Amino acid sequence: ADGVLSLPPLQRFDIDLDLPAHRIGLYRGRTCAGTPLPFAAPFISVPAHVTHAQPHLMLPVRLDGHALEAMLDTGSSYSMVLSRAAIADAALRHDRSIATSGAGPRRGTAYAHRFGRLAVGSDIIAHPLLAVARLPNFDVDMVLGTDYLTHRHLFLSFSSGTIFIQSP
Repeated sequence: ADGVLSLPPLQRFDIDLDLPAHRIGLYRGRTCAGTPLPFAAPFISVPAHVTHAQPHLMLPVRLDGHALEAMLDTGSSYSMVLSRAAIADAALRHDRSIATSGAGPRRGTAYAHRFGRLAVGSDIIAHPLLAVARLPNFDVDMVLGTDYLTHRHLFLSFSSGTIFIQSP
C-alpha cells in the first residue's frame, strides 16, 4: 500500500525500511547502544526528530549548500523542494513544469530543477533532478520521496533519534 507511514502508532517501534527488498520490519525500541542493526556496514547515521504539530520524521539535509529539514515520505513518488531558501522563483523560469497531486483533491504545479548536490549526511547525490513546488500551509523545507528511498535500506530508530542509511 502507498502512503505516509503513520507515525503516532509506529513511534513505539524502530522501523527497518528496506524498500529495495520490498520489506518493512518493526522492532521494539532499541535501548542498548550496542544492539546490532539489521544490515551490515557500511552505513551512515543521521540525527532525526519527530515534529509535534503533525508528526513527521525529519532529518537535516544540505541542498546546494543550504541547510534544510527534510521529511521522509513513503507516499511521495518524488522528492520535492518546498523552501524558498533553497531556490529563488526566478531560477525556475526555464525549468519544465509538471503537474502534482497529493492527498485528497489537491493539485498543483511544480518545476523539475537540476540542483548541484544533495547531501543526506555523507550520502551525496550529484546533480539531482528534483521537483520544486510552492505549497501553502506546508511547513517543511523538503520531502524525500520514494525516488530516494527505493535505492536505500533505512533503519528508523525512534528510540535513539537516528536514521541509519545504507546506500547502494
